[in-house]
Amino acid sequence: MKKRFSVYVRNAQSGPACYYRIMQYVEELDKGRAGVVHSAWTKKEFGTNLNCPDGRKKKVLQGILYLRIVRRRFVSLLVDMLLYRPQVIVIQREVVPHILPPFFATLIRLIGKGADIIWDFDDDIFESGEISAAERKILLEQSKKIVVVSDYLKQLLPAEYQKKTIVLPTSEKCFLRESFSNLLKRRRKTYPDAVSLIWIGTSGNLKYLDPVMEELDAAAGRMKMEGKKQMKLMVVCNRSYKPPYRLRCLKMANIRWSRESAQACMKEAHIAIMPLEDTRFAQGKGGFKLVQCIASGMPVIASDVGYNKNVVDGRAGYLIPNGSSGGWERAVMELAGDMECWENCSRGAYAVYREKFYFMDNLMVWREILVGEG
Repeated sequence: MKKRFSVYVRNAQSGPACYYRIMQYVEELDKGRAGVVHSAWTKKEFGTNLNCPDGRKKKVLQGILYLRIVRRRFVSLLVDMLLYRPQVIVIQREVVPHILPPFFATLIRLIGKGADIIWDFDDDIFESGEISAAERKILLEQSKKIVVVSDYLKQLLPAEYQKKTIVLPTSEKCFLRESFSNLLKRRRKTYPDAVSLIWIGTSGNLKYLDPVMEELDAAAGRMKMEGKKQMKLMVVCNRSYKPPYRLRCLKMANIRWSRESAQACMKEAHIAIMPLEDTRFAQGKGGFKLVQCIASGMPVIASDVGYNKNVVDGRAGYLIPNGSSGGWERAVMELAGDMECWENCSRGAYAVYREKFYFMDNLMVWREILVGEG
């Protein structure tokens, strides 16, 4: 008999971390309707908060949303505790962001007496302040299992809780129904005439593009002169990107992020890029956008920071040390100017995905956790 489970996420429809960390597995496992999903924000609220450019207005908006989240979470916890009574409860990141009302700790303890609490997070939510010290403490104590994206995040937990921690990288299922050979063939057709780069992320990470744009533009200029082909950068984000200076040769396209638009762009692109600064928060990131790209068999170029090293292991592309001079330009030129090199890295990228980040392997883990089938 399948277990009943509840999943607490920020927004099941629009939150990228929510979907790729847990919801894509729920889609596969919940055929018999054994699960209930509780979203803290509506789709509209999630998008409005994410896309608000005005700092002061955003703080007021977040205050209003906080009160709504507290009310919704309180109702959800009561429903689970008194009516639905799941055997498993998954908390993705946190129950309430930033400040946990004191009475919520009592509710979590009570609900934990009848259900296995699974706490999942994929960023350094302690460094960002996304979770309060009080909620961190209660989730550490009450969770039967803690699921994190990397050994780095596991090491941030007190030693006594690490033994119940599972390291599970984020994966991607959307390319399972498309063969790698077909994707490679599709990209190979356009490669001789034009090479497309792709960057995928949220607006808070757009700043990491600024330091590498000059080298990307220089590579586009060389490619146009030496290889007689165009180079384009697709920026897939919830907000448009404006380069710090006028680009001479690199063509750029801003594409509004959605799961569908990101997947469509990945099918067309030849090379993925992921620049980062070497900060504590960056050390805790799970490199998911890189994993998405290698799942489609695309070579990647990334900063030599944090989890990027786990994804780009030499077969999938290039790691560029921060502060290097010309590293991004050289890496782009090698992949964009040598079809054999690009194709070898494409095959290597897909091999890394199958070996280390395969969706079906993750699905087996979540099947055992959520419905009790190993």
